[in-house]
Amino acid sequence: MERIISLRIKNLGEGEGYVARSDQVRDLLVHGRTVDEAVNNAQDVIAALVSSCAEHGDPYPIEFGACPVIEKKIPVPIPC
Repeated sequence: MERIISLRIKNLGEGEGYVARSDQVRDLLVHGRTVDEAVNNAQDVIAALVSSCAEHGDPYPIEFGACPVIEKKIPVPIPC
């Protein structure tokens, strides 16, 4: 079975790379030099978490039933 997990990816600035996290996966915080590397690292960490939980009979630290989050940037006028 496969589930979809939403990631939030933040650019750390010129040459600093990217950080990925998810509201659905408790304590997930991964780094990558590129967006693709951060996503791949997140996939690897989540797969390892799921495998370890299955092996030890622990509950998954993932909220599969979470509602999707819609993020949108909006302009806000601020008087000088």
